[in-house]
Amino acid sequence: MSDAIRQIRARARRKAAGLVRLEFWVPATRRDDVRAAVAAVLADEQADNVTPMAEVPDATTGSADNVPVVQRRQRLMTDIDGLLD
Repeated sequence: MSDAIRQIRARARRKAAGLVRLEFWVPATRRDDVRAAVAAVLADEQADNVTPMAEVPDATTGSADNVPVVQRRQRLMTDIDGLLD
C-alpha cells in the first residue's frame, strides 16, 4: 500500500468520524487568542454545555441533527471574527 493510499484512507476515516479540518490565516499577535477560542468551543462541546444561539436558517442546517454542530461552528467563527477586529 502506498503512502498516498494511506493518507486517503486516514482522511476518509477522519471524515467518517465527523471531523473537519480548519485552516485559516490569523495575525501572529492574535494566534494564542484564536487557539484559546477554539479550545473553549471544543471544551464546551465535550462538556455538552453549548450556549443557545439565534435561530439558524433552514438552508444552512440541512437537518435537525446538524443544528448543534452548525451553532457551534457559527459561535466559533463569531469568536474568531471578534478576535481579529
